[in-house]
Amino acid sequence: MAYVKVKDGVLEQYPYSKEMLIRDNPNVSFGYLSNEDLSFWGLYIVHPSPYTEFNRITHKLIELDPVYDGENWIQQWSIEEVSAEEKSSNIISTKNLINKQAQDRLDSFAMSRGYDNIMSACSYVNSTNITFQSEAQKCIELRDSMWNCLMNIFTSVDNNLRAMPININEIENELPVLAWD
Repeated sequence: MAYVKVKDGVLEQYPYSKEMLIRDNPNVSFGYLSNEDLSFWGLYIVHPSPYTEFNRITHKLIELDPVYDGENWIQQWSIEEVSAEEKSSNIISTKNLINKQAQDRLDSFAMSRGYDNIMSACSYVNSTNITFQSEAQKCIELRDSMWNCLMNIFTSVDNNLRAMPININEIENELPVLAWD
């Protein structure tokens, strides 16, 4: 739980905690601290507040000092644009996340038929067992389709033709359906 330390009605420190209160008052023995006890020491609960959704690639959430609304201390937020360097870093991190999510999906798909991962399944393409061979071919087709699709999406992002998706769920309808049939 987040607290604010207030002195004479003015915010003195945020965030503040019970542990900080104990540390700041080494000659006081504290037991259970009720909200009434905390208010004696100038500590008040900071009530969480929602924030507006924002693009995490181009903006960041900054927590501000809470504001007293006459009854409670309320958490405050600001959404600020990131620097060009942060945006570039965010895009790289997000591409890596989406690539990992795609790889995990492909591996899970292959594992649904007992293969260790997609690479293992694809390695059966020249198998003499017709079932393994056809499953390998299906995995190769789906793997290629997945990576081609992601490559096209990322190229569109790089060329400023579309916004960077936050995760794989945002582009679900553009990805190949992973199905054996």
